[in-house]
Amino acid sequence: MASSSSFLPSSSSLVRQNHFQKTSSLKATSLAKRQVTVFKKARELSILCGIEVCVIYYGSDGELKTWPKDREKVKDMARRYSQLSDMKRRKGETKLQHRLRGAVESQRQRNMYYTTMAGQEQMNHLQQHSDQVSMDQYNHGTRTLPQLPVSTSAFNQSQ
Repeated sequence: MASSSSFLPSSSSLVRQNHFQKTSSLKATSLAKRQVTVFKKARELSILCGIEVCVIYYGSDGELKTWPKDREKVKDMARRYSQLSDMKRRKGETKLQHRLRGAVESQRQRNMYYTTMAGQEQMNHLQQHSDQVSMDQYNHGTRTLPQLPVSTSAFNQSQ
């Protein structure tokens, strides 16, 4: 004969069920906060950049939510986007690789500019103080000029 206690959930299953409910509730709250933030950012983007923005979002309950709230505007934007050719759709996309490549190239050009400027400053210094520095001692690898007196460079040149 089965006891009536076999139909009652165990304490460990109650703990697991309670934990699942808390986790699910936290996820739903987090998702709701993110949705508010995304809608706020879409509004700010449309105002600051003067562009049309729409967000289509399905909540955890499956309910469709859009920004702007006017569904006709959203449908119109979605229709216009779907009618664009693939080439025009891709034109507006930015890919991380392209952005990084551009940033690296820009930094490389800045480095070349500063290196050139530093070399020019050293050459200007050399011209201003030519009686104190020997041209034979210029280190092309590191682009440095040792501060050697002329008597030392004259010694090296005589050998």
